[in-house]
Amino acid sequence: MKDAFELVHTNVCYVDAKSHVHAQYFVTFIDDATMHICIHTLKEKSHVFQCFKKFLFLSENLNDHKLRLP
Repeated sequence: MKDAFELVHTNVCYVDAKSHVHAQYFVTFIDDATMHICIHTLKEKSHVFQCFKKFLFLSENLNDHKLRLP
């Protein structure tokens, strides 16, 4: 069994219609071990790295696990 945050899957998706907050993209972060899913809506695709930094901060501080980087 894998440890939490040992393997995290991510995907950036385009949505053809804008949401009520005018977002045209969303990014997902899915932990392979716990199946914890984090979804962020984005107005621009260039905001993905900012969302990753938020995900990393919250994951490491709230769950007391460090994300393993390759």
